[in-house]
Amino acid sequence: MDSQPSLKAIVEQVSQAGSDLPAEGALQPEARIHLQDLVKQLGFALETPLDTLNRLVFSVRIRDDFRKFDFVGPVFQKMPEFLAKNNYRYPSAYHGPFQATYDTEMSGYDYIMEPRWTDTLTDCNLFMKGRREGAVSWLEFYPFADHILAEADTKPDAVTVVDVGGGLGHGLTELKEKFPEMKGRLILQDLPKTIEHAGSGEGIFEPMAHDFFTPQPVQGPKAYLIRQVLHDWPDKECKVILQHLAAGMRKGYSKLLVNEIIIPEVGASDFIIACDLVMMGLGGGMERTKSHWSSLLESAGLRIEKVWTLDEKTESVMEAVLI
Repeated sequence: MDSQPSLKAIVEQVSQAGSDLPAEGALQPEARIHLQDLVKQLGFALETPLDTLNRLVFSVRIRDDFRKFDFVGPVFQKMPEFLAKNNYRYPSAYHGPFQATYDTEMSGYDYIMEPRWTDTLTDCNLFMKGRREGAVSWLEFYPFADHILAEADTKPDAVTVVDVGGGLGHGLTELKEKFPEMKGRLILQDLPKTIEHAGSGEGIFEPMAHDFFTPQPVQGPKAYLIRQVLHDWPDKECKVILQHLAAGMRKGYSKLLVNEIIIPEVGASDFIIACDLVMMGLGGGMERTKSHWSSLLESAGLRIEKVWTLDEKTESVMEAVLI
């Protein structure tokens, strides 16, 4: 019986097929069928309708997606061994399957900043940008105009939103596109290497290099926005991040918007369980229930005022204020 081709071999074939695409016009039928075959072997496509493909991962090139697999794949192969050796204790940010895989004491999120992973970091940022572009936006169900804009200071130097750990700035760009009349400054914060890739902000936002484990330099904005960041970290580290944000909030004015998955108390889907395992493997992070989120925020001096949820697979928006 013929053996199945390796993942690496399939990726190389897809990459070669992609580089051979004609500048104009359609592929010949044989080449199209071959490319569809390869992509389906990777599990990155659906046929809808017959003989057409819908991409499920929103990246420019398939080979870019698999740079991330090269980085995280070995971690999941190591996870069963690590858990068994550590009596199935929950990993921490600095002692987990990631550290065992790469023989490091650094967190996965610090480690990826090393020069040899530059391409992977770039692709991860692009992947997150594409993933969000392909998903339902939080702005579709959170009343941003009523809860933020209507109450925001309109002075020229006032800060309306600080996007903490906001990647390349796609969230703030989307915000400005949806509310072009919005007054006030928009500030993007992330680590220096990510901010380098974010560019100048093109007059939409102000890029600012900042480590969210250090005191918050922007004080008293109308809103801090933190999206899909806290699930990367255990409670201990999340509490530090949240305490720095709470210290920067103005009581009775500032709000914290947390955009994250909320796990149902019972009956979590396979999708959420998979997300939870990914977070555990990479940095001791986790997805959380509403009660878990509530107690975590309260430990940092914050109270959830209200939660907006579209569906189980869409990150909810938790609006929090100072206690």
